[in-house]
Amino acid sequence: MKGRLYSEEGLDLEVEFLPGSEFETSAEVTTGGRAFTPTLFASDVFRALDRTKTNGYLNITKPVMLFGRMISSLSVTIEDGKITDFTTDEASGALLSLFLAQDANASFASELVLGEDNSRSSVSEIYGLPEWDRMRGTGIVIGGGRGKGLSDEALSRANDSLVSLFLPLSSSTITFTAEDAEGNEYTVIEDGIIREDD
Repeated sequence: MKGRLYSEEGLDLEVEFLPGSEFETSAEVTTGGRAFTPTLFASDVFRALDRTKTNGYLNITKPVMLFGRMISSLSVTIEDGKITDFTTDEASGALLSLFLAQDANASFASELVLGEDNSRSSVSEIYGLPEWDRMRGTGIVIGGGRGKGLSDEALSRANDSLVSLFLPLSSSTITFTAEDAEGNEYTVIEDGIIREDD
């Protein structure tokens, strides 16, 4: 299965999902069977990417917290799954270079996260809580993914890194289309909203 993300905010990414992976959610169920409901509404659906088959460019649409510093503007080029070029201010560039140098897989895309652009949490100006930030809209994870929804074989081929960075891509113009193995195309997100008819 593969897909394409694009928007008017400087985003055009083609992705392929890791064979043997499935869509998962951050929602948790306790061992007693009780579903965990956060105090603030936040939700996401995510799936592991084939680490060598993401290509395109992106501009982040919300700030990113990296090593305790807020990065408000970042443009990235990804080729064959790896960040090959980026543009930001000098200080942020130094921090991102440090992040990408953490290990051999830190610069590869590992997961696609899907979420709506119109939830109460998506418009909050509070940033810097990584788990919550990634549940507030659509984005891509660079570095290590969660490892959920993977067969044993897929887990052995998933991108493995000591570090993880969520790059937010949500906007009111974002669209995500997916294509299954039979070539059928589905619009999953349109204008920032998850479509329920597909």
